[in-house]
Amino acid sequence: MAATDKNKRWAEITDALALRGNADDAFVEIAQRSREPIILQFVKKGREELDKQRQRLIAIRDTAKEETKNDP
Repeated sequence: MAATDKNKRWAEITDALALRGNADDAFVEIAQRSREPIILQFVKKGREELDKQRQRLIAIRDTAKEETKNDP
């Protein structure tokens, strides 16, 4: 894969991570505004899923970054 393709993919992953960070902030705000147990349960599950996605994206991003660094 060309370095520009790798850089583009790395940028896309970085953007996806930022979106997940924004979604996590939204979940926190919802939790702060609501004390309904079912809402808090959904917030917890949503944040857990975002964390899983974030970890997968970080691993992919770091791999792409390392591959780009090692390209001649």
